[in-house]
Amino acid sequence: MEPDELNIAASYGLRIVNGVGKTDCKSAVEFDLFEPAYCTFAITGFQIAITLDPGNPDLHNNLGVCLCLGDRFDEAATAFRTAIEVSYEYVWAYRNLGLCLAAQGKCDEAVQTFRETIALNPDYPEVHKGMGLCLAYQGRYEEAIPAFRAAIEEEPDADSHYHIGVCLEAIGKNSEAVSAYRKALELDPGNAGAYYNLALLLNAQGEYAEAVAAARTVAALRNAGPLIPDYRQALEGLTEHLVPMDTEEYR
Repeated sequence: MEPDELNIAASYGLRIVNGVGKTDCKSAVEFDLFEPAYCTFAITGFQIAITLDPGNPDLHNNLGVCLCLGDRFDEAATAFRTAIEVSYEYVWAYRNLGLCLAAQGKCDEAVQTFRETIALNPDYPEVHKGMGLCLAYQGRYEEAIPAFRAAIEEEPDADSHYHIGVCLEAIGKNSEAVSAYRKALELDPGNAGAYYNLALLLNAQGEYAEAVAAARTVAALRNAGPLIPDYRQALEGLTEHLVPMDTEEYR
């Protein structure tokens, strides 16, 4: 192995991932700077680095992130699995593999991977939320509810409260669903989907004045959500939470 070549290749991949010439890729917030146009170049950088240091799980993980965001999901899953083979308890690869599988709609595999992730580290709200979305997508609403609640325990989130409301409504617990939608609106007053569903439930319960007020709010907001959200679209959006890793040696 030639350290200088390895450092150049890995650093190149990390810089391209961020698209702004930065190498610090530890957080999803920083990763939002990713530009898809650079994906092919980043993949090349990480592939070169892997040939020089095949036992480094960070490199396989980062390759998987780039492949996933380039819609090359099967290859990405292979890269994440390789990272796990290299380092069995490498939690980031489990996490990213679950998100990758969920984005493909492979919910059974994704749920299993999310469970393995949680066993290693239960502190990732997006993992609990991803599992909830997969379960809800499959119509497994009673199982989805505790997953969304676990996400909320880690990080209060209007969207998770909204999905809890949808799940509760789907199993006939309308009063509890109303409470969930209200909580979603406390956290996000612009949540049109929560207003929409709340208006329908309140109207069905005979609370007409409040239902009308909620309906008027929906009319004032754009993109009101449907009674049952598009879970397939929500699953595809999970790739926004993919996180690459950086290492000091590649700075």
